[in-house]
Amino acid sequence: MFALRIDIDTIRGLRQGVPNLLGVLKRYGIKGSFFCPMGWEGDFFSVFRHRFLRSNRGFQRNARIAEEIERPATGLGDWAQLLLALFFPRRFVRHKDILHAILDQGHELGVHGYVHARWRVPTEMELRQEFLKMTQTYTKHFSIPPAGLAAPLFQQSNLLLSLCDEHDFKYASCLPGDTPFRPKINGKSCKHLQIPVTIDIDDHQELLPFFYYHAMKGTPANVSLDQFKQRCEAIRQSGHPVIMHIHPKDEGIALLEIFSQAMKIIHELNIPSMTFSQISQTYRP
Repeated sequence: MFALRIDIDTIRGLRQGVPNLLGVLKRYGIKGSFFCPMGWEGDFFSVFRHRFLRSNRGFQRNARIAEEIERPATGLGDWAQLLLALFFPRRFVRHKDILHAILDQGHELGVHGYVHARWRVPTEMELRQEFLKMTQTYTKHFSIPPAGLAAPLFQQSNLLLSLCDEHDFKYASCLPGDTPFRPKINGKSCKHLQIPVTIDIDDHQELLPFFYYHAMKGTPANVSLDQFKQRCEAIRQSGHPVIMHIHPKDEGIALLEIFSQAMKIIHELNIPSMTFSQISQTYRP
């Protein structure tokens, strides 16, 4: 089984990357699970903190390639981008045509927080507000409550797990693991299913998308694709699902070609795809 977690975390990724990804997924008959913030990227200080920490990850990056991948489409500098976030915050749900296109093409749309950058180090009050606002906004715009959450930055805590149950989420993706499971709080199993990412890179600071990591390291595309195929085959032989995550602003734009080749590999290996909701309905840990 193959499942794809697609985290939308910028307006650029939503407007440019998502349509590109939809085209690739349609070409190879693969269903994806998209997750989108229901508010905006963040306020000035949260965006500054999020982007600063993101640009100072611990692994050694190829500076030229990193600049090409992360260069904003507007051509504006970092400070101009931050000022835009402060004075002209743009709500993701304003682009309902793209979000509805995801659903119309048979994919899934879940929530990815309310204000994305606030998930870097949320307080208890902030986390409760995030859950309340993102579920209310999703229900308002799509007439049904969200089925699941992909936690921004793979945030994890007992409070987060409890809130997933309180808001009747069928599943969430925030904890590490080799296969879907029901997490426990003080020895008691939660109602929701945790669906971990199984094929990405853990650099001991953050779980990084497979092709993003290798591109930033300067790994040649053919080497990355060979490693991807080997990882997929090894995970299948272990009896576990192949679950990866990507960002439309990266794999949907600068890394689109290598992502397309990866989906071709999944198609040629004849690995059936499922959405996270389908997994939560059929998987029995």
